[in-house]
Amino acid sequence: MKELEMYIDGKIQLPKSVVITLDDGRNINFATQILEEYQLNATAFIVTSRYNVSEDFKKSDYVELQSHSHNLHDVGTCPSGHGQGGGLTCLSDDVILKDLKESRDILNGATAFCYPFYEYNNYSIKMLKQAGFTMAFIGESYNSDNLIHVGSDKFRLRRFVIVTYTTISDLNKYFDQIK
Repeated sequence: MKELEMYIDGKIQLPKSVVITLDDGRNINFATQILEEYQLNATAFIVTSRYNVSEDFKKSDYVELQSHSHNLHDVGTCPSGHGQGGGLTCLSDDVILKDLKESRDILNGATAFCYPFYEYNNYSIKMLKQAGFTMAFIGESYNSDNLIHVGSDKFRLRRFVIVTYTTISDLNKYFDQIK
């Protein structure tokens, strides 16, 4: 993540690259085996209240752990009008900052974040900055490319989302953007 941030800030140049991210924490150990086999690096965004990070995840030079909140990844936390309501967009400053601090502490000062349910607003960005995060990832945008460039908004980093129903055709469309 530091290398990606340095690229966005224009401090380093990178060849055409892909950043692999994994959300929530499920199946991280299985993914780690594959990443180690192919010597690929990835970042796993962990909901830290759901795991004992030091015991539940295999240590690996190929997987970096970052924050997906401590306990703000629950549907219906926010009142109506806030989508699925992971809490980051609507709860009080104190509740959010306490949660983010706890997650950062567990993850040894993590500075990258993935928004629960990909939901964010200006308030959540303000909270992340106050908590010491330096960049955050959203889901994919269907209105523009999802590539990260020098100068990209570091708190609205788009991704290609790959889930169980992603097709080979979808993957080809993703990779066509990288060429």
